[in-house]
Amino acid sequence: MERRPELLAYARAIVMDWSLAEDVFQEALVVAIEKGPELPDDEAFGRWMRGVIRRIALDALGRLQRAPRLMDPVLLQVLEPAWERQDTHWGGDLRQALRGCMQKLTDRARLLLQERYEKRLTGSRLAERVGLTINSAYATLTRLHRVLEECTRKSLREQEGHA
Repeated sequence: MERRPELLAYARAIVMDWSLAEDVFQEALVVAIEKGPELPDDEAFGRWMRGVIRRIALDALGRLQRAPRLMDPVLLQVLEPAWERQDTHWGGDLRQALRGCMQKLTDRARLLLQERYEKRLTGSRLAERVGLTINSAYATLTRLHRVLEECTRKSLREQEGHA
């Protein structure tokens, strides 16, 4: 995952917590997976991914009832061209890996992710929709995040080995 450090740092700049930034990053990967064939092209993907991370980070801070400690908006605007220059170095490998990993999940796992990230269900509504307890639903989401991250990493390593 060649852009992971930059995107994780971007999330960290918003939430000011490495653990929460990792959660935000993983959720953003799931959103990208769910988007599937509708993902933006390589040129716009980095900008799109940063927007997803920003929205998820702000949602996470809201759930935790924390005020966002954002960088100065002017600084974020100044940094955007640098991020966009980096986007040209980021190919479609990550998107391909995410799509492949999503296809390996069970229908039930994909349903849980879809209900959570596309329909934005949380808590008891999410658990009820997928037929789980609240604790089971969140535990399953956590496991799915790990599975997707591990699968994506493995896929990217394999792609690098064949390059």
